[in-house]
Amino acid sequence: MAKELRGFLKSLKKSLPHEIVGIDKIVNPAEFEVTALLRHLEVLGKFPVLLVEKPLNLMEGEAGFRLITNVFATRQNCALAMGLDPSEWKLELSIEYSRREKNPIHPRVVNKENAPVKEIVHIGERADLRILPIVRHHEKDGGPYVDMTPVMKDPENGFYNVAFLRN
Repeated sequence: MAKELRGFLKSLKKSLPHEIVGIDKIVNPAEFEVTALLRHLEVLGKFPVLLVEKPLNLMEGEAGFRLITNVFATRQNCALAMGLDPSEWKLELSIEYSRREKNPIHPRVVNKENAPVKEIVHIGERADLRILPIVRHHEKDGGPYVDMTPVMKDPENGFYNVAFLRN
């Protein structure tokens, strides 16, 4: 099972090569260009992972890293991400998800020298969200935004609360 994004992308290219589309041209996510690509593919009945090689940041310079979207658009992708064969996207995926929900893996602490998330760190004046290739999603939006979907479980009663937040 791929435990990180790079491994998942390798598995996807090997198992479902038609489910990943790479864009080598410069794309401006803040001006609906990513959204337009996804919508065009959706009209064609296609929902691939979209990997933009040269996205612009909010200062209209190249971000310097790739942008990926639509990762969980299909159950086949979800099956692959969970270490299943993509053909196991129906009942098998639901059963595996339920099994993992009941038997969570406890987090493993990684020191910051070995943590991939710490490969690039910006502090102080360099900590500026405008360096990111943030997508503008809808015509009436005031601008591009970052989505967050926190999921919380009540420890006493076991019910969940989900919020879809824009920043």
